[in-house]
Amino acid sequence: MSALPPLSDVDEVRRAVYRAVRERAVTEDPEGLELITNSEVEIIGDSARVTSVRLVLGGAPREPHIVAGERVVDELTRGADGCWTVVGRTRPTVS
Repeated sequence: MSALPPLSDVDEVRRAVYRAVRERAVTEDPEGLELITNSEVEIIGDSARVTSVRLVLGGAPREPHIVAGERVVDELTRGADGCWTVVGRTRPTVS
């Protein structure tokens, strides 16, 4: 069996965002299910921005349906240990 290749910085950033989404679901809204899709990742040095479409599902597991959808931007920083952490989330205004 061959070893898996190491994750790229983009993969690590996405993984950090998914982890933050999962943690938020446990603490903020255990009844809802948040999904993020169509992520665009921009990395500059030890900072990153992830622009995604956020969908919130309700009625799971029997009758899942989208109850909210919006564009969000997650801001991340890379720590001294090399791990990415989400430090904020904004909802850009549409003009």
